[in-house]
Amino acid sequence: MKPEFATNLDRARVADAIAGHMEWVLNTLREAPSVAISTAYFNPGGFQLLADQLERVASVRLLIGAEPAASARRLRHLDAAALPERAERARVRAALTGHTHDIQTDRDLLGFEIEIDEQTKRLVEWLRTDKVEVRRFENGFLHGKAFIVETDDEGVIAGSSNFTFAGLAMNKELNLGHYQPYVVSRVREWFDRMWEDSEPFDLAAVYAARYEPHNPYTVYLRMLWERYGKELEEEAGETGVGIRLAQFQQDGLWRARRILGDRHGVLIADGVGLGKTFLGGELIREAIQDRRQRVLLVAPASLRDGTWAAFMKRHNLYFECKSYEQLISGEVDAKDWNEYAMVIIDEAHAFRNPETQRAQQLREVLQGSPPKNLVLLTATPVNNSLWDLYYLLGYFIRNDAAFAHAGIQSLRSHFSGAMAVDPDDLSPDRLFDILDEVVVRGVLFD
Repeated sequence: MKPEFATNLDRARVADAIAGHMEWVLNTLREAPSVAISTAYFNPGGFQLLADQLERVASVRLLIGAEPAASARRLRHLDAAALPERAERARVRAALTGHTHDIQTDRDLLGFEIEIDEQTKRLVEWLRTDKVEVRRFENGFLHGKAFIVETDDEGVIAGSSNFTFAGLAMNKELNLGHYQPYVVSRVREWFDRMWEDSEPFDLAAVYAARYEPHNPYTVYLRMLWERYGKELEEEAGETGVGIRLAQFQQDGLWRARRILGDRHGVLIADGVGLGKTFLGGELIREAIQDRRQRVLLVAPASLRDGTWAAFMKRHNLYFECKSYEQLISGEVDAKDWNEYAMVIIDEAHAFRNPETQRAQQLREVLQGSPPKNLVLLTATPVNNSLWDLYYLLGYFIRNDAAFAHAGIQSLRSHFSGAMAVDPDDLSPDRLFDILDEVVVRGVLFD
């Protein structure tokens, strides 16, 4: 089989034409042939299309190289004097750096399916055999693509297809087959000249790196970055705050802002002495001073007259601060409820029983439109059982399917399942998907 025209049109594939020709040669010649391949780009998908044939040939020389970017190709239309030699070398260096990065990125995006994993291991094993040699042309750009059967100058299929899955099976490529010994020998001479001017390139190592063991701590850090990297980058652009906070408190403040934006509620569950008052206080300041909103704070009478009274005086803030008793007695006038944009509950674990009068009154205060932001401050959101936490979250998580995106179809059923587990065997990740979206810090159990 000697294809003269190879493209990816009308259900045909360039890979089939090349594989068919190589198969014919392997079955015709007395000894396995040698093959030379010139391509700008390479990926495992391209190898997989020709692997059955390439693994049976006597030897393979694989020449890769960088192609100029589209902007660089446009510069060629300028007068040569406008593109000095130093600038040309700089373009080549940049292209080679991009070429390496593209190969590594392609490797990193392969995925972890069993089939892909086996195919990539097959590629690495092939590249590491004695019959395969890889070089990269680094003295300029490499644009020519050719698949050459070197033995007896048997044939060449040359054109636009890179040695990639897209180039051999998908892109609108055009390649022509030539079998005249004179033409093939000239192509081989061109390849030999490029080959001698190229540098060894350890392509196997690029893909083998995928299987190298990593320190567990490095894996852990990478997981954290994948989960929180975007948030950290956004946080880095945040401006300073009005109330002076420690760095860990600033981190908590930014997280609380984000959760409030998503859920209209947040549970700040820092331990005693870690600054819940200052964190909640800055949220109050932002609402009052920055957004000109009205805030209601509900706290035990001792904290109302002590901690919060001192805080208001020190930071020159005014907001309505009521005790639990005042909330129950009706001193928070119903006609004012819709004027509050934010409600803060200090020592919020006191509201863990949904049947108490204070809990019922809080639910009434939170009614209305638009939704109020609710900030719950407590060092011990779980006192008796996990249901304490469930009921606290219920003040702002009104939809039982609110965490369906995390695979939790029913919040109540999920807590029931957690309650059925022996406390000594309860894994932290049992509730992590929920807590990660609604809690600042994580001192949850007393």
